[in-house]
Amino acid sequence: MRFYGKSALIACKKKSNVKSNNYGYYDEEVITKLKLIKDPKSVGFTLSEIKELIDAWYSNHITKAKKN
Repeated sequence: MRFYGKSALIACKKKSNVKSNNYGYYDEEVITKLKLIKDPKSVGFTLSEIKELIDAWYSNHITKAKKN
């Protein structure tokens, strides 16, 4: 996960009440992004391309197709 953080694909959050460590915490949004990263990565997309996909997804430029 640190790799994706350094690549600016995900971001960890710090707990304001915890001062004794420098740990990052991941919320549900990060879990969702990791799931979005998995499939394009498995078919050979670059990190740059994956970042574009994630940005488009979160800006509502692309959506999942509705299944009936």
